[in-house]
Amino acid sequence: MIVGILQVELAIPEAGSLKDKRSVIRSLKDHLHRDLKLAAAEIAHQDDPATGAIGVAVIATDGKRAGEALDHASELCRRQVAAEVVSTKRWIVRMKDLVPQRETTSLLDTGAITTEMLAHLGELDEADLTEDSP
Repeated sequence: MIVGILQVELAIPEAGSLKDKRSVIRSLKDHLHRDLKLAAAEIAHQDDPATGAIGVAVIATDGKRAGEALDHASELCRRQVAAEVVSTKRWIVRMKDLVPQRETTSLLDTGAITTEMLAHLGELDEADLTEDSP
């Protein structure tokens, strides 16, 4: 398993407030998720309206695919008119090269996970959400 990580530092000169900045950041994260199916989050500068930072992550079977996905993410960020890319940092990590801190074996409560997921999707009524639900 390969994990690709992209850190994008942004300048947002037109943002007059944190609300303006968050709108720009939210739009960019939404585009990354919707258009490229990548995970994205604001990772720094939350209290500064003029700057922002987004972290983007992808899991792939090989480094080439992870790199291509991060290239597309970088290009999408550079095309945004409301923000200017100041810098990017990129990492491609092979999970087999990492040393686990500890190995654990846990039994998942699949019934509770299924119930929570269905409730999140709106497929269960509140009455169905009891401790006895599968």
